[in-house]
Amino acid sequence: MNVLQRERGRQDAGAGADKERDIVLQIAETCTRLKAQIKKWAAHANPGALMDQLGRLGEPGEVILVADYVNPNMADRLKEAGIQFIDTAGNAYLNNKPVLVYIKGNKPPQARTKRREMKTGRAFQQAGLKVVYAILKDQDLINAPYRQIAKRAGVALGNIGWVMGDLIQQGFLNKAVRGKQKTVADFDGLLDKWVEEYPYRLREKLRLGTFTGDANWLAEMALDEIGGLWGGEKAAAAYTGYLLPQDYTIYTHKERLKDIVTFGRLRKAETDNEVHPRVDIYEIFWTNNLPVEEANVMLEDCTDPVITYADLIATGDPRNLETAQRLREKLIH
Repeated sequence: MNVLQRERGRQDAGAGADKERDIVLQIAETCTRLKAQIKKWAAHANPGALMDQLGRLGEPGEVILVADYVNPNMADRLKEAGIQFIDTAGNAYLNNKPVLVYIKGNKPPQARTKRREMKTGRAFQQAGLKVVYAILKDQDLINAPYRQIAKRAGVALGNIGWVMGDLIQQGFLNKAVRGKQKTVADFDGLLDKWVEEYPYRLREKLRLGTFTGDANWLAEMALDEIGGLWGGEKAAAAYTGYLLPQDYTIYTHKERLKDIVTFGRLRKAETDNEVHPRVDIYEIFWTNNLPVEEANVMLEDCTDPVITYADLIATGDPRNLETAQRLREKLIH
């Protein structure tokens, strides 16, 4: 098998960055051109975010993931979604007639078997994710005084310099030179990285509980009257009119949790059980200092489109990924 590559997209500007390439995959007498996402340590990637990024490169038969290691669980999910992949351990899924290859379970080289943290830098740790979210909401914020950025994001002032420096190093921001202001160099890449890291590094730390309840009641519940906001599937349905919610995501302040559980007629559910409708409740992390979207964009009982989009991607559900793409194209700029 011969693989020829032609690089496209932005360069690997930092430890957390990935590359997109055009690949010519030649097996025997066949020659297929694929668009590839080159991913470091894909075994620990957010599967939904990974499938969303690959889905935006092209149709399943047109794209391929190239990674250092794809574990068996990730391999099954990618194959189920029709996404081809190869890794350095010898695992692969190739489905281009007349070639069909599916290999999983090969272990990575010994030097890579120890679990290691993704080097995401300060920008994609807990405090940094709050800052990046504020920037995604208001790109002009990157040139504001650090004290103002900290207030908007709801983080300590000492975090801002580290986060801004890291964003510049990773190629997401252009630094100010010769009197010019900083600019966002790669909004789409910054959004992708935030969506990939947000569920695990920030949202999960804000979990207030997992519940279940009556689907009909949840579908009609006026959440804003008791201090909560819909995220995930229900918010996406409200924004796009394209999705019938199966599970529910709620954001609220910790002191309102009891009210929401009572009003919603919710009962505790085990997080590892398959229960529907599933209701995940998280604490609101953003501040009231962030700008409010125009009335025709932001819905008063829903999280904003960025958080709604991230919630959908985190599920990895193909129907949610399709709706997420509609939401991104329609409301996220």
